[in-house]
Amino acid sequence: MNFNTRPAQDALLDSTSVAWDTAARWWAVLGGQRALLLQVAHPQVAAAVSEHSNWEARSLQRLVATLRAMLRLSFGSASAASDQAEALGRVHGSIVGRTDDGVGYDADDPDAQAWVLATLIDSLWEVERRFVGRLSETDRNRSVTETRMLARSFNIDLDRFPADATEFRAWFSSRAEALQPDDRSRASARSILDPPLRWVPGPAKRFGAVLACDLLPPTVREALELPAARPGEVAKILAWQRRGRRVIPRLPQTLTLNPLVPWSLRE
Repeated sequence: MNFNTRPAQDALLDSTSVAWDTAARWWAVLGGQRALLLQVAHPQVAAAVSEHSNWEARSLQRLVATLRAMLRLSFGSASAASDQAEALGRVHGSIVGRTDDGVGYDADDPDAQAWVLATLIDSLWEVERRFVGRLSETDRNRSVTETRMLARSFNIDLDRFPADATEFRAWFSSRAEALQPDDRSRASARSILDPPLRWVPGPAKRFGAVLACDLLPPTVREALELPAARPGEVAKILAWQRRGRRVIPRLPQTLTLNPLVPWSLRE
């Protein structure tokens, strides 16, 4: 079995892509909990994951599975990406139901899929801005173009998806402001921030939760009824951001590769 550390020759995105320089790096995982929080702030998404998965006990596994799927779709071989898209289609096809307010949901709904995809991109940008600081506006425009290529795997209506970074920021901000999380959203958020991981020391888990909340748009954090970071916690986050911006850009790419990449791209 081969474990690849570079995109497949016929991958959707290659090693010159912005996605390879960002989504394929270990630091991108710092935005994982934030992305999940944004996803469950959408009541239909919260209902879907609550009713069709063991969310309370498996939020970390869901995050890893999501990241692996995105890596395969982006950087895997054409056959691997096709298999992944088919697998997602089978899973999504069985996820239908209603929220506590009686609003229907369907995991194949292009609008919900667009939101989930957008949370991953926006979280990636936010973590990069704070901890790395190398992306230019041109890079972000390319990132949106690459995301639109990926969106075809989810049957997302590209006429309604942003075309560049400026449009993406305005679109995402408007969608985030309009979110109306329900009680199930807030329960899911609490489980995301406190996963049942006995092997993770309490202080490390606490810092991860504080960082995830701090990375959120304030309106979403407040709607989910999550606390703002305390002054001492803010100071610690800022200190780590400064260290990251000094160190990460100087590391060779081999030391920044996300360990999930070779696992996800294995043939």
